[in-house]
Amino acid sequence: MSILINNYPIFEDNQVLTSGQLNQLNKYLDEQTRLTRSCLIGMGIACGLELEVSTGKSAAIIIKEGIGISSEGFLIKLCPEMRSCTTVQYRPYTLPNDIVYTPFQDELFVQDIELHELLTANAETDEEDVITPLTEEFLKDKVVLLFLECLDKDLKSCLGKSCDELGVDRIFTLRKLLINVTDLDKVNQRSNGGRQDDLFIKKYDLKDISLPRVFFDDITTVHYLPLANSYRKAIDKIGPELGKLLNETYVVYEPILKDIYDDNPFESPIIQDVYKMFEEYFDGGFTPVWRGVQYIYDFFKDLILAYKEFKDCAYDLMLQCCPNITRFPRHLMLGKAIAEQRDKCEVDMYRHAFTQPPIYNHQNYLLAKAISLHKRIVLMLEKFSFEKLTNAEKLEMKVTPSCEKKSKLSVRSIPFYYDSKSKSEFKKLENLELEWSYERNYKQCQIEDKENDALNVSYDNNNIEKSYLTPLTTPLDFDIDQFNFFRIEGLLGKKISDAYRFTQKIKDLKNLSYDVRAVHIGDVLEEEYKIRPNCIYNDLQPIYEIWRNKFIYCLVGLSKLTDISRFATTNGDSLVSTNNSFETNQARAVDFTKDDLNTVKNFSAKVTRDNWSMVFEEVLYKTSSFNKRENINKVSENLNVVSLAVGRQTISGLFMELENCMIQLRENTPEDFQSFDFQKWLELYKCPLNIYVEILKLLSTRYQRGQI
Repeated sequence: MSILINNYPIFEDNQVLTSGQLNQLNKYLDEQTRLTRSCLIGMGIACGLELEVSTGKSAAIIIKEGIGISSEGFLIKLCPEMRSCTTVQYRPYTLPNDIVYTPFQDELFVQDIELHELLTANAETDEEDVITPLTEEFLKDKVVLLFLECLDKDLKSCLGKSCDELGVDRIFTLRKLLINVTDLDKVNQRSNGGRQDDLFIKKYDLKDISLPRVFFDDITTVHYLPLANSYRKAIDKIGPELGKLLNETYVVYEPILKDIYDDNPFESPIIQDVYKMFEEYFDGGFTPVWRGVQYIYDFFKDLILAYKEFKDCAYDLMLQCCPNITRFPRHLMLGKAIAEQRDKCEVDMYRHAFTQPPIYNHQNYLLAKAISLHKRIVLMLEKFSFEKLTNAEKLEMKVTPSCEKKSKLSVRSIPFYYDSKSKSEFKKLENLELEWSYERNYKQCQIEDKENDALNVSYDNNNIEKSYLTPLTTPLDFDIDQFNFFRIEGLLGKKISDAYRFTQKIKDLKNLSYDVRAVHIGDVLEEEYKIRPNCIYNDLQPIYEIWRNKFIYCLVGLSKLTDISRFATTNGDSLVSTNNSFETNQARAVDFTKDDLNTVKNFSAKVTRDNWSMVFEEVLYKTSSFNKRENINKVSENLNVVSLAVGRQTISGLFMELENCMIQLRENTPEDFQSFDFQKWLELYKCPLNIYVEILKLLSTRYQRGQI
């Protein structure tokens, strides 16, 4: 069917019909039917026709039921009653006389391919056939084929009393054949490769790639250069590999891309010059050194996302619009008889997988989208703007909404570091904005803002100084529910005060939900670019406030505990230094404490060794604050009489010092983190700890003397 029939006869009244006219009409209709199958339905194994091979003493090949279509549109169907066909023996197979099947024949139409026909146990054979049982050794390096044999049988005339011409029968017989791998390779060469999807056979070589994260620590945040170097190291780890993968995208999909580029675009002088610019940047050739390295890092993230999006889209492309129908005219490869264990991503070279034409599986759409996504990769490299990084002071500050993080690159806004409007140097490419999103490009006539030449939300299209133009030029003035991120760009090289005022202004003006914090990460080289040190406190202030609130809460609890302990321990306060005065002092303290407690309003209780804890709890929590404070003051004033003689060696004296320490500690824990003096605070923090140790020592001494 290499030469298609392009005419057929039209019959008229009283016309003398010839066999040639009828046969031509039949051939035309048969050819159109088969072309419909192969070009509009598909070709290859549609379902089933799987192999199971048993080896050992009695080897066998089981072929499961199934159906397929050859490249010339012949139906190849195997549907036995038992839903599978078990073959246990074979015989040599030679094409019948007068049959021409060029994949099995040389230029003189002589069969030069060794073939063997698989037979079932009860197959009909001729006496002269040499029947041989299958063996494991014989099956090595053999591939199973289904071959549709087409034989014209001449029906004999002049049988009996009639000499009318009976014609010729065309008989189709499905043969199950074995062929050596070496011979099969020869067959595939003659039939233009033998596989429909040989076009993209190396698509499995396009592996996934991911950019390493950058981590911050005490070293990288001391100075700008160590931080920038962390970004450079992350990029260096994947840079060479990413370049190879981008180059492979053209090599693998050259059949659909060769009409777009004159040659591999990644090997062109245009892209090679871009690579040299990146090398110069990382070698310190730009001033300031490594300025905006975070945006270089983001660019490589964009590039990887674009690569993955193209790879995933192009993965399902399997065929051409006009496939070559001579690939496997009347045979199908089912696979190796004894298949080697292969990786799940490895393609079976000896099985005709089913492929569909563009009418199915959105192949036309996928083809156009894949080409557009590849153009975007090339344009992203070409249109990355080093000029915007080196002259960042001249850029306008803008806030642009976007869909970041979990979204595909196509739905994100175009960042500032691309020159998205300028024309490409590649002849058949236009600009990055046009190819940024295939879906938007596809619906360009519906969504394009022609007046402002805008197709996507981007830094270049964002007119931050005006209001209510269009959703593409003033996106913050329209519904932003679809966006989950704000790109605040143009701040690089600006003064912190100017950047802060701008971001706060846009936040208030457009009612945006973000917060502004200046983070200090160390000084850069040039004096003019130094960051003010006080900005280091802004990002730490919220953390400090949380800590301070917890600490003040602990101080309040400690103060309550001190009040309770004061009542408990001053009941029998004593001098450690003299045993003789112990009883006198104890009696004075106990008498005073009981009398004082009895003066508390709404309280009446006898303090004993067994109930003192309950009594003091009631004093602290069931009386008014005024009464409690009045009582504490009285106790303190009277106990000072005892304390004057011994200084810090009384429990009451220590509690007074503890109270003063906590007051000082609280006063030196300011609300503003910038006013926090850690060294002074640390010394004050040690004060209550030391006093508690003294209190515990006194209590331990009294306990040992039996005074408690």
